[in-house]
Amino acid sequence: YETLQDLERRRCPFGHVAVGTTEWRCTVQLSSSATQAAAAAVPEAGLAQQATHTRSTEQVLCKDNDECAAGVAGCHDNADCVNTPGTFECTCRHGFYGDGKSSCEDVDECAEGSHYCGDGTTCRNHNGGYACLCHGD
Repeated sequence: YETLQDLERRRCPFGHVAVGTTEWRCTVQLSSSATQAAAAAVPEAGLAQQATHTRSTEQVLCKDNDECAAGVAGCHDNADCVNTPGTFECTCRHGFYGDGKSSCEDVDECAEGSHYCGDGTTCRNHNGGYACLCHGD
Protein backbone atom coordinates (compact mmCIF):
# COMPACT_ATOMS: atom_id res chain seq x y z
CA TYR A 1 0.00 0.00 0.00
CA GLU A 2 1.44 3.36 -1.05
CA THR A 3 1.04 6.58 0.91
CA LEU A 4 0.01 9.81 -0.82
CA GLN A 5 3.60 11.02 -0.47
CA ASP A 6 4.86 7.89 -2.30
CA LEU A 7 2.32 8.44 -5.09
CA GLU A 8 3.23 12.12 -5.24
CA ARG A 9 6.93 11.38 -5.73
CA ARG A 10 6.18 8.78 -8.37
CA ARG A 11 3.36 10.33 -10.35
CA CYS A 12 2.83 14.05 -9.68
CA PRO A 13 4.69 16.67 -11.71
CA PHE A 14 7.31 18.76 -9.91
CA GLY A 15 5.70 21.40 -7.69
CA HIS A 16 2.46 19.44 -7.26
CA VAL A 17 1.14 17.30 -4.40
CA ALA A 18 -1.04 14.19 -4.40
CA VAL A 19 -4.51 14.70 -2.95
CA GLY A 20 -6.00 11.26 -3.62
CA THR A 21 -6.47 8.53 -6.16
CA THR A 22 -9.20 7.37 -8.49
CA GLU A 23 -9.53 3.82 -9.74
CA TRP A 24 -11.48 2.57 -12.74
CA ARG A 25 -12.35 -1.05 -13.38
CA CYS A 26 -13.48 -2.27 -16.75
CA THR A 27 -14.74 -5.83 -17.22
CA VAL A 28 -15.25 -7.30 -20.68
CA GLN A 29 -16.88 -10.66 -21.17
CA LEU A 30 -15.89 -12.48 -24.34
CA SER A 31 -18.20 -15.12 -25.74
CA SER A 32 -18.31 -16.48 -29.25
CA SER A 33 -19.49 -19.64 -30.94
CA ALA A 34 -15.86 -20.39 -31.93
CA THR A 35 -14.71 -20.17 -28.29
CA GLN A 36 -17.59 -22.38 -27.14
CA ALA A 37 -16.95 -24.95 -29.93
CA ALA A 38 -13.21 -25.12 -29.10
CA ALA A 39 -13.96 -25.59 -25.39
CA ALA A 40 -16.42 -28.39 -26.15
CA ALA A 41 -14.14 -30.13 -28.69
CA VAL A 42 -11.04 -30.22 -26.49
CA PRO A 43 -12.19 -30.20 -22.85
CA GLU A 44 -8.72 -31.13 -21.57
CA ALA A 45 -7.34 -27.85 -22.98
CA GLY A 46 -9.16 -26.01 -20.20
CA LEU A 47 -10.70 -23.41 -22.48
CA ALA A 48 -13.54 -21.52 -20.88
CA GLN A 49 -16.70 -21.08 -22.81
CA GLN A 50 -16.78 -17.47 -21.69
CA ALA A 51 -13.65 -15.44 -21.05
CA THR A 52 -13.68 -12.48 -18.70
CA HIS A 53 -11.02 -9.80 -18.78
CA THR A 54 -10.79 -7.12 -16.08
CA ARG A 55 -8.48 -4.15 -16.27
CA SER A 56 -7.88 -1.66 -13.47
CA THR A 57 -6.47 1.78 -13.97
CA GLU A 58 -5.41 4.03 -11.13
CA GLN A 59 -4.93 7.75 -11.51
CA VAL A 60 -3.28 9.93 -8.89
CA LEU A 61 -5.07 13.22 -8.35
CA CYS A 62 -2.52 16.02 -8.10
CA LYS A 63 -2.89 19.70 -7.33
CA ASP A 64 -0.46 22.58 -7.49
CA ASN A 65 1.58 23.10 -4.34
CA ASP A 66 1.16 26.82 -3.48
CA GLU A 67 4.61 27.60 -2.10
CA CYS A 68 3.61 31.24 -1.51
CA ALA A 69 0.62 30.41 0.69
CA ALA A 70 2.63 27.73 2.51
CA GLY A 71 5.34 30.29 3.30
CA VAL A 72 8.17 28.14 1.92
CA ALA A 73 9.07 30.22 -1.15
CA GLY A 74 11.82 32.20 0.58
CA CYS A 75 11.22 35.50 -1.21
CA HIS A 76 13.02 38.61 0.01
CA ASP A 77 11.18 40.79 2.56
CA ASN A 78 10.76 43.52 -0.09
CA ALA A 79 9.41 41.10 -2.72
CA ASP A 80 6.03 39.62 -3.58
CA CYS A 81 5.55 35.90 -4.15
CA VAL A 82 3.41 34.85 -7.13
CA ASN A 83 2.35 31.21 -7.35
CA THR A 84 2.45 29.65 -10.83
CA PRO A 85 1.64 26.05 -11.85
CA GLY A 86 4.38 23.85 -10.44
CA THR A 87 6.54 26.69 -9.14
CA PHE A 88 6.54 30.32 -7.99
CA GLU A 89 8.18 33.66 -8.76
CA CYS A 90 9.62 36.27 -6.41
CA THR A 91 9.42 39.83 -7.76
CA CYS A 92 10.80 42.92 -6.04
CA ARG A 93 8.12 45.46 -5.11
CA HIS A 94 7.85 48.90 -6.73
CA GLY A 95 10.79 51.05 -5.64
CA PHE A 96 13.18 48.09 -5.33
CA TYR A 97 15.34 46.12 -7.77
CA GLY A 98 16.99 42.70 -7.59
CA ASP A 99 16.29 39.02 -8.11
CA GLY A 100 13.44 38.90 -5.58
CA LYS A 101 14.98 35.99 -3.68
CA SER A 102 18.30 37.05 -2.20
CA SER A 103 18.13 40.79 -2.88
CA CYS A 104 15.73 43.67 -3.35
CA GLU A 105 17.69 46.90 -3.08
CA ASP A 106 16.14 50.35 -2.77
CA VAL A 107 15.96 52.40 -5.96
CA ASP A 108 17.28 55.89 -5.19
CA GLU A 109 14.91 57.91 -7.37
CA CYS A 110 16.50 61.18 -6.18
CA ALA A 111 20.03 60.19 -7.25
CA GLU A 112 18.77 58.69 -10.54
CA GLY A 113 16.63 61.71 -11.37
CA SER A 114 13.57 59.50 -11.89
CA HIS A 115 11.46 61.41 -9.32
CA TYR A 116 8.63 63.81 -10.07
CA CYS A 117 9.46 66.58 -7.61
CA GLY A 118 8.69 70.05 -8.94
CA ASP A 119 10.73 73.23 -8.93
CA GLY A 120 11.29 74.67 -5.49
CA THR A 121 11.27 71.21 -3.85
CA THR A 122 13.95 68.85 -2.67
CA CYS A 123 13.82 65.10 -3.30
CA ARG A 124 14.46 62.95 -0.26
CA ASN A 125 14.89 59.20 -0.83
CA HIS A 126 13.41 56.65 1.57
CA ASN A 127 13.15 52.87 1.53
CA GLY A 128 10.99 51.93 -1.47
CA GLY A 129 10.18 55.47 -2.55
CA TYR A 130 10.87 59.17 -2.15
CA ALA A 131 9.29 62.35 -0.83
CA CYS A 132 9.27 65.88 -2.25
CA LEU A 133 9.98 68.46 0.44
CA CYS A 134 9.29 72.15 0.10
CA HIS A 135 12.33 74.36 0.70
CA GLY A 136 12.55 75.25 4.34
CA ASP A 137 11.04 71.91 5.57
